[in-house]
Amino acid sequence: MCDIMTYKHLTGSIEISREDQCFYGKILGIRDLVLYEGNTLDELESDFHQMADEYLALRKDSAQG
Repeated sequence: MCDIMTYKHLTGSIEISREDQCFYGKILGIRDLVLYEGNTLDELESDFHQMADEYLALRKDSAQG
């Protein structure tokens, strides 16, 4: 299973690990590797939003300084 979700103009993958019984993904289309995970789709989406916010904050800070 592979699908996508978007948040603040970022796209993230939705994948499932049957072995680990969890969902995971990464932000697509960027040079950095930003991963997120969750035991449910709601947890996955929440972690994606948190990681996207952190990534955008770091990009903003590096652009200013």
